[in-house]
Amino acid sequence: MRLLNALLAIVAAGVVASCGGGGGDAGTPPFGGGVPPGGGTPVAADLSLTLSSTSVSNTGAAVVTVTATAVDASRVALEGVPVVVGVDNNAVVVVGSSTTDSSGSVTASVNLGTDRSNRVVTVTATSGSLTRTAACQVTGAKLTATLAPAVVAPGASAQVQYRLTDANDNPMAGQA
Repeated sequence: MRLLNALLAIVAAGVVASCGGGGGDAGTPPFGGGVPPGGGTPVAADLSLTLSSTSVSNTGAAVVTVTATAVDASRVALEGVPVVVGVDNNAVVVVGSSTTDSSGSVTASVNLGTDRSNRVVTVTATSGSLTRTAACQVTGAKLTATLAPAVVAPGASAQVQYRLTDANDNPMAGQA
């Protein structure tokens, strides 16, 4: 019986020693992401990007809220991760912060700017080597054609008048 107790004590001590004990550095996460050993700026293993809407009217009043969330390899949100948010096709982005908050997120607002044309605006979020994109369709521009006069006699000439308007029926001058 003493031999069995001694053997169990040795095995238990070996198990406790292999756990690494408390304090110190836990090492590098096996799948990337997290806070680097020794502290510093956290690095995301993945980045998600969501838009409050994937389609907006071209009235100029619409704002799309963008949320980029940085997570580690265990899908736990990370605070303090640098994230850059950008847009294309003449849209305008206003970013609240350049690093993630306590919920692991950076939020931004995207508006159409002065360009009311139908188009796709691509939102891009980048953190380190990670890049994610999402698209938002701008709709509402209408092109109408009117024949003047409405009835044309044989051999007579007529004109076609074109009118480009936004979703509120406001003229859109200077559009190609």
